[in-house]
Amino acid sequence: MPLKSPKKILFVSHAASRSGAPILLLEIIKAISRQQNMPFYILCMEDGALVKDFKKTGETFVWKIPQRQTKKPYSYFFGLYYRIKQYIHSRLILKKLKNTSLIFYNTIVNEAIQKKLSFINCKSICYVHELEAAIHQLTSSAGREFMLNNISIFLCVSNAVKNNLMLNHNLPAHKAVVVATPASETYRDKQQHSVYVQKFKDTYKTGNAVIVGITANNEWRKGFDWLVPLVTIYFNAYPDSDVFFVWKGFDKNKPHSFFDLFDYNCCRYKHRILLLPHDSESIEQMASYDIHLLLSREDPYPLVVLEAASFGIPTICFADAGGTPEFTGEDCGFAVPYADLNAIAAQLHVLVHNSDLRSKMGTYCREKLVNRHNKKEALKVITDVIVDNAII
Repeated sequence: MPLKSPKKILFVSHAASRSGAPILLLEIIKAISRQQNMPFYILCMEDGALVKDFKKTGETFVWKIPQRQTKKPYSYFFGLYYRIKQYIHSRLILKKLKNTSLIFYNTIVNEAIQKKLSFINCKSICYVHELEAAIHQLTSSAGREFMLNNISIFLCVSNAVKNNLMLNHNLPAHKAVVVATPASETYRDKQQHSVYVQKFKDTYKTGNAVIVGITANNEWRKGFDWLVPLVTIYFNAYPDSDVFFVWKGFDKNKPHSFFDLFDYNCCRYKHRILLLPHDSESIEQMASYDIHLLLSREDPYPLVVLEAASFGIPTICFADAGGTPEFTGEDCGFAVPYADLNAIAAQLHVLVHNSDLRSKMGTYCREKLVNRHNKKEALKVITDVIVDNAII
């Protein structure tokens, strides 16, 4: 009689890009892989740069196969061929995943695959990095209902995330657990990046100006449309202030970028704004910041705040816009009333002209990062929940 293969934990990643949620999931999987008798496999919903890293860690499947782009009159037939091929591909994957002991989703916006995996009789955990705007935009009402009724445990990256699920979706408190986000680095020495920082100053001719840095995609949720009004308010109030505003992550190829650039080009202080794309030098870029600014309308608990803290850089953000004030408190930056750009400008001015306060807050940032987000300890909390709920 053949031996039954051991049940496995299934980790589902909504993407395989080098972005927050997939990178965190990879760290969780690596931590699980170091534990004995914890077999697992990984399902990536689409291909991406991180797939090869997932494959190095364990058996990995990619759900969506690439679709060949064709011109008419053959597009219909190739499209039909792709749909048939995708159907067969997905059915084969589902067949391989039936021996699952626990499903771990790395995002709450995975309703399509959740329904397809509902035939597996096991518990499931959802690691939630989203607040209401993202949930509303990326899920349907039927999908949300299905998810809330079928997920066993929701791991929340902040109290803001937990409260949103409880208040707006009637999630029982016992199903939501707040867990600290593991920080990849708790200390980064700016001096080790001094060559890049000097190169940045020389390239963009910033001299000894204070650098206010924002690292985010140019989109509504991240508040890009507030950048030009804020810069205008700031320099109208403090015309002699030597400051550059840097937006790291601007993608000029996005459909709405025309309108973003329209505002930028009409700004009389645009010579004090640098719009830079995402690239492999993002961490080095952050080493050039003196103040980290978060203009997000909604951000659950962004990794970029922890990355800034590792450099000893305080953050200014909006209150009631997510979990960032849970980190900044009153000692690691400022949280101002939501959408109050005048308040942002005033607090920026305080930090711009008080390097001692920046340094003091930066020290607190690093201490808080070590105490709350130690990678080993934070990962253990998450992996303990996984192990306790897996039926091996």
